[in-house]
Amino acid sequence: MITQILRRHAGVRQAFRHFPLVSIHDLAKLAAETAEFAAHRGGFWPMHKALMAQSARLSIPLLLRLASERGLSPDALQDALFSGRFAAKVGHDFARGMLKSVDGTPTLFINGKRYVGPMTIGALGAAVDAARGSTIPVKPRLRVVA
Repeated sequence: MITQILRRHAGVRQAFRHFPLVSIHDLAKLAAETAEFAAHRGGFWPMHKALMAQSARLSIPLLLRLASERGLSPDALQDALFSGRFAAKVGHDFARGMLKSVDGTPTLFINGKRYVGPMTIGALGAAVDAARGSTIPVKPRLRVVA
């Protein structure tokens, strides 16, 4: 759905933040770190998609297998997970979410304001359009010389 919004609204960008709910998934934090590991190798979105598809069955062997299936080194991932290489990034994202009163996923913000409404393409598109309407575009002054 977000991909469709991005395609339909030129100039809109997406910023993803991790908010691992370890109370729901014991390995949510390690899954987020796995996504960051993939991001550092140019593969965040494929890994994120795979992790979300497998979220009910998360395990260390699964994380390593998903890395391998995406052409990433399972040994390097294991080293990164056990060393906590990406833990600070994931922790920082989580802390930012807490400061913004995020209490679940997905939570969307449009221009820094929390979106509360239906998770439909139409409703999100209207919210993006409304947010754009609240900004005043700066037009360069034209100087016509005759």
